[in-house]
Amino acid sequence: MKRNLLRWSGLLVMLAGLPALSSAQNSKRLTVPGINNFWFVDKTVSTGGSITSRDLAMPALKKRGIRTVIDLAGGAESGAERAATEAAGMKYLVFAINPMTLDPHPSSRF
Repeated sequence: MKRNLLRWSGLLVMLAGLPALSSAQNSKRLTVPGINNFWFVDKTVSTGGSITSRDLAMPALKKRGIRTVIDLAGGAESGAERAATEAAGMKYLVFAINPMTLDPHPSSRF
């Protein structure tokens, strides 16, 4: 159960380009079919929560100009998400982060 919760609460970060991030004060929540909790951060970065429908989400992301999807949760659904992302013409990267084993030391300075 905890693993499923972690999987579905994982974030996808979508990058439309590589320029530096601007201030997050311009961020706004948007409704994107198939994605919970989707936020437009700036014209190069968006972030979203769980994917409820890959069939709706991936084409909607492509239509918004998203070029890369980064999966921070990893897990059993990554293969299906990779296939749906690549079928929509985007790159898919996995950088799985497990908050249960995450070392807080590097961030303790902040």
